Amino acid sequence: MVYVPVFIRPQSLRALIVGSGFVGTSRAKKLKDLGAEVTVVSLEDEPKLREYGIDVIVADARELSEEFFSRFHIVFVHTGNPNVNRVICEKVRRSGRLCDDPLDMSGSDLIFPVYYANDVVQVAVTSYGNLTLFAEEVLQKIKEFLENEKVINLGKAVTVLKPLLKDKVKDPKVRNKLYRVIYYDSKFRELAEKGEFEEARLRALEVIGNVVE
Repeated sequence: MVYVPVFIRPQSLRALIVGSGFVGTSRAKKLKDLGAEVTVVSLEDEPKLREYGIDVIVADARELSEEFFSRFHIVFVHTGNPNVNRVICEKVRRSGRLCDDPLDMSGSDLIFPVYYANDVVQVAVTSYGNLTLFAEEVLQKIKEFLENEKVINLGKAVTVLKPLLKDKVKDPKVRNKLYRVIYYDSKFRELAEKGEFEEARLRALEVIGNVVE
């Protein structure tokens, strides 16, 4: 299985959750909290989901049309039944949309990973649906590294590099070279890791001047 990680702004998503059991309800609430427009299809009405601001459609998803599924960007199928999930995902794909089937990763178009974000970086980890606990343990190790003060400071310092270089260097080939030269410059890194951001910016300008001239 090969998946390409892509970060999506949740506020831009129209998400459909099929199934209102524990997993489906948790996924629906999580996406709603993130700002997505969420609809749940359930065999029974779910007043608590409606109270949460989630649209609920009482129906058998297998009987819904491809046109219905095409109204959403992504569909998460949590019926608990592999055969039902497969039938629904096949219909979703025919509608030109992506389907997540946690019971059959070989037939799933996307994965909802565990993730961590701070002010400078965001990472996501998946165990391909095998065991979330393993993915969470891996993520915790990464999180410990990313919460190191030097790493955070370096991340903050490099946020100025792209606009700085675009302003000072018009040739994209030279810019790409300078990104690497500045990032690995020992003086720049030392200042950045200490949180001396203005001094790090001035050092970046010095490096740019040395290379461009």
